[in-house]
Amino acid sequence: MKKLGAWLKKHGEAIYGTRICRERQHDALENGVDVFYTAKGTDRFAIVDGLPTGTHRVAIPVCPEPVTIKVSDEYPVAVKL
Repeated sequence: MKKLGAWLKKHGEAIYGTRICRERQHDALENGVDVFYTAKGTDRFAIVDGLPTGTHRVAIPVCPEPVTIKVSDEYPVAVKL
């Protein structure tokens, strides 16, 4: 539970008060990486799961340019788009 609480403290903006993004809900990227989309008002978030630890440039289909994502553990990372 402590790990979940720590994750929510860091990435909760992409969870609390959001809805599934109507325009696009999910993308399956190469190498088993999944991207799930949420929305709150005009804000859009991508929750990226399946990246190994490290810094990655990820081509998220809804973004015109690749996004830099830092992964510090095995848990998904939320990115505000």
